[in-house]
Amino acid sequence: MSRQRQYRELAEGEAFGEHAILTGEQRNMTVTAVSDMLLSRIDADRFIKLIKEPALKYIDYSDLGMCTK
Repeated sequence: MSRQRQYRELAEGEAFGEHAILTGEQRNMTVTAVSDMLLSRIDADRFIKLIKEPALKYIDYSDLGMCTK
């Protein structure tokens, strides 16, 4: 008998799996899409690098044509 249960439902733009990357714990879950989706996979080293050095912090907003008074 299968012991399946729904843990939670994710909305567009949400992520899963970060707990295992941050703690190093093994996780055994099955994720099932209920509609078409686009999925990206990222390894632990790259994930940690993105947390430490987020790309958005390097944007120079003065170059985006924003007016200041």
